[in-house]
Amino acid sequence: MADVNETLARMCKRASAAPSQSWRDIPALLSAVENVLALHSEEALTDRMHYCSTCSVAWPCPTVRAVTDALGAIDE
Repeated sequence: MADVNETLARMCKRASAAPSQSWRDIPALLSAVENVLALHSEEALTDRMHYCSTCSVAWPCPTVRAVTDALGAIDE
């Protein structure tokens, strides 16, 4: 399996070299985001206390927050 940083660097380089072709990477990037979010699911300890099933920290975990904040920035 390729290193994630190498894969992302390759995608960025390809997007810079041929911006009109960078749309080809979108399905793979969306799949990666969906897979990450699927791993980090919200679980309830009580009605008021929720945690991440993967990280075992308060919900939303840093991973979910980072992804959703980045995606939220797209809409702004």
